[in-house]
Amino acid sequence: MVTNMDTGHDLARALGRNPTVLMRGHGPIATGKTIRQTVFIAIKAQESADFQREASRFPTVKYLSDGEIAKMQQLLDFADIEKPLRGIDHAWEYW
Repeated sequence: MVTNMDTGHDLARALGRNPTVLMRGHGPIATGKTIRQTVFIAIKAQESADFQREASRFPTVKYLSDGEIAKMQQLLDFADIEKPLRGIDHAWEYW
């Protein structure tokens, strides 16, 4: 738990430019530029963790490449800005 400025600074350093971090003894933390983006990231992180757990049962798993991860980050960066009801906004309306 973040109970003082030192742990708050540690959390901020751990996050850096990343949208999520896993805190020992607490669980996942999600951040975004908007509430919708933050909720989207939190839900998708949980879904991804579930998929990864299930995939780990197989002998080989092909994870996203650095390029694929960068492309997804670009989509997150612009999803709330470019077109209404695209991506995150569409998911938000669904939820």
